[in-house]
Amino acid sequence: MDRNWEDFSFAILLMEKLQGEMQDKKRGCSPQMNEVNQMLDMGFADQVEEILCVAYNKDFEDNPQTLLFSATCPHWVFNVAKKYMKPTREQVDLIGKKTQKTAITGASGIKCHWTQRAEVSGDVISQITCGHQGRTIIFCETKKEAQELSQNMSIKQDTQSLHGDIPQKQREVTLKVFRNGDFGVLVATSDAACGLDIPEIDLVVQSSPPKRIKFKQIDIPSATEIIKASSKDTIRLLDSVPPTAISYLKQSAEKLIEKGPAEALAAALAHISGVTSVDQCPLINSNVGFVTMILQCSIEMPNINYAWKELKEQLGEDIDSKAKGMVFRKRKAGVCFDVPTAVVTEI
Repeated sequence: MDRNWEDFSFAILLMEKLQGEMQDKKRGCSPQMNEVNQMLDMGFADQVEEILCVAYNKDFEDNPQTLLFSATCPHWVFNVAKKYMKPTREQVDLIGKKTQKTAITGASGIKCHWTQRAEVSGDVISQITCGHQGRTIIFCETKKEAQELSQNMSIKQDTQSLHGDIPQKQREVTLKVFRNGDFGVLVATSDAACGLDIPEIDLVVQSSPPKRIKFKQIDIPSATEIIKASSKDTIRLLDSVPPTAISYLKQSAEKLIEKGPAEALAAALAHISGVTSVDQCPLINSNVGFVTMILQCSIEMPNINYAWKELKEQLGEDIDSKAKGMVFRKRKAGVCFDVPTAVVTEI
């Protein structure tokens, strides 16, 4: 109810703003419209065109010069340009042939609680971008979320934020530095990053994905996958260490080798990669401290209550207070559920 009331209130304010701009235009003022793409998405295309109609008269030659900017170019944009602009209009495409370039992978989604977004985002970034080598953009809904996420220690890469409270000059500097590859993760609000043109992005993370897009659900990267990705990045970084620095550490390295070269090198790589602990995340709800277990069944289970009954017969009545997020396996040939790591040995 609260959300519907907010939408209704916004619609009233928007209509008042549109009507006010029309009256200003009639008094000789030029209308200024922002977030027109959002107005179109909410069904106010007719009202936007009504404002434009006031500014144009086909019988006059001194119609205002018009610059039409759009991050995307739906059919409405081209139709409006043809309707109100002269045939000699110029179209400037800042993307060019790169519009045909598509991502290697499609849209994938990971189910996790909002309290785990930072940890899950950090794990996904580490696995896909191989540590510090790639570039990632994370989109957030609010400025507060963007600021907090950019400062979260779960994201090990250098991170900066981009939102409405940051001055325009600083935004331009941040984008320039990001394009140059001087830091790896940009956390931005959707409105502040509208129309971004940054090539060679390895990963885009939507903290609150749009509902109109279909996602393929995938699992959270396992601890093994994250460690492997981080170690590959660390090995590449070793090549950049100057020989003069290596000479100062040879004596310490020789002492470590005496204890076992493979173990010493593995420990060094773990420390450099930031892998100080190995926390297994469950596959269902991504809650740290839980692990996913499977109950297999040779026949199709009729309902979820059947699975609970089988679990209680095998593990005791108190299992219902420990198992979380139970879901069917494919063809209902069993169920999966999360349990605290501490009770795994008891089970």
